[in-house]
Amino acid sequence: MLFKQRGFNHEEEIFHRALSVSDDVKNIVREKIFFSSFANALQAMDLFEDINDAPRALSTVTGDLEKCLQLTDGHEEYEYALLCFTMYQRLTKPTLAEYRMKNSTDPEDREAMLKHRIIEAIMELKREADKSDSDEDDEYPDEEKGPFAVNQTRMLTRLKYVKKSNYNFNTYMNLMKGVKTTKSDFDIEGLLGNILEGDD
Repeated sequence: MLFKQRGFNHEEEIFHRALSVSDDVKNIVREKIFFSSFANALQAMDLFEDINDAPRALSTVTGDLEKCLQLTDGHEEYEYALLCFTMYQRLTKPTLAEYRMKNSTDPEDREAMLKHRIIEAIMELKREADKSDSDEDDEYPDEEKGPFAVNQTRMLTRLKYVKKSNYNFNTYMNLMKGVKTTKSDFDIEGLLGNILEGDD
C-alpha cells in the first residue's frame, strides 16, 4: 500500500498534497474518473434505445470504476483513483442528467430542463453574491482554474470532449488542453468496453 508506506503530512491543508500526491497526478486521475464515467454513460445511451438493456458494466458505479482503473498508470494513480473515485464520479451525475434532458423529445423532460436551468441560474447568482460578500480571496485553495475547472460549464464541455474524442482518453486530454490534432485516435476497444465480455 503506497500511501501507508509514505505516511501523511498533517500540516498540509490540501488533501492530495497531504498524501504526497503531486498536482499532476491528482489532475490526471480526476480526469480519468470523469472520462470513464461519461464514456460509459454515453456509450450506453448511444448503443441502446432502452438504458436498461445496456450491460451492467456501462451502467453501474463499479463499471465506471473498472474502466477508470484500466486507464491508470502505476500504483500511485491506481490507489489515488480508488481513494477519490466516488467523490469525483458523483460530480458527473448532474451533467449527465442535464445532457439526457437536453436531448430528450419528451415534453415533460423539456419542462424539467427549463426548471433546472432557472434553479441553476438562481444558485449561480447566490454563489456570486456570497463570493462578493466574502473577505477571503481564495475560499478553496486547491480549486482548479481555467480549462480544468470543475464547474457545470466545464463539466458539460468534458462530456462533449468525451464524445468528440471517440472515447480515446489521450485525445480527450488534448482537447481539454486545447491541443489540436488532425490524427484520428478512434479507439474501438474503448468504445465497446466490456460489452462482448459476457456481461449478464
